[in-house]
Amino acid sequence: MIDQIYKIAFIGAGNMASALINGLISNGYPSAGIIVSDPNEDAKNSLSERHQIQCTNDNKSAVHYADVVILAVKPQILKEVALELSKVIQMQTLVVSIAAGVPVNALQRWFSNNIPIVRSMPNTPAMLGAGATGMYANRHVTADQCLIVEHIFNTVGYSCWLESEKDIDSVTAVSGSAPAYFFLIFEIMERAAKDFGLSPTAAKNLILQTAKGSVAMALNSDSEVSELRRQVTSPGGTTEKAIATLHAGNLNRLVYQAMKAALDRAQELSEQYGQ
Repeated sequence: MIDQIYKIAFIGAGNMASALINGLISNGYPSAGIIVSDPNEDAKNSLSERHQIQCTNDNKSAVHYADVVILAVKPQILKEVALELSKVIQMQTLVVSIAAGVPVNALQRWFSNNIPIVRSMPNTPAMLGAGATGMYANRHVTADQCLIVEHIFNTVGYSCWLESEKDIDSVTAVSGSAPAYFFLIFEIMERAAKDFGLSPTAAKNLILQTAKGSVAMALNSDSEVSELRRQVTSPGGTTEKAIATLHAGNLNRLVYQAMKAALDRAQELSEQYGQ
């Protein structure tokens, strides 16, 4: 928890910005400490009505007195936004980017080489307060500023610091893209359950509740997930037969290849935006 209130400016009012604002205010951060800039009137009005925060369509005025600037815009327009803000942003202002694929060296070129910058990779469950975020700070970020960033992302779930910026690409493959992996598995299981005769409602609810329960077991157990799997796999039983079938189909290799494909694409994007 941070002891003082900092002025936090969000550039962009999309889903992730909305999630972070909701997380901050739900955890006691005063609405007076937050300002949002976005050209979308509906997005601004929604946030203003829900949280009583100040909103504007002027990026420069939003960051003028900010202690922390959170860049929550699409990667394709981040350079334009950053160059605009570089004209007014203070040297000690902390810049936090949640734009996928844009490396710190690009942000430093657009702002200033001496600006404190944190690059982060949150995931979409942050919108429900159950997110996972990896963070990397350049050498200009102070210990106090690290605490501020931790507080912001911890209001929407779990966060961790990364030793190297290249680890952001790994986080993209491991947690950033991962909700879609699980959703695909749920889709496949739902189709199978309906083929077995269950109603669509029963199929969906049984699968999602089982997934929720499995995650709760893993989070609340001191055992490794491999041990938890062994505990529910009785010799000669139905689960053992199912697991053997998955192994026969080389599920391990397929999942690894999928995650590696996500990692490779993340690295390609970082190289593209870093040029």
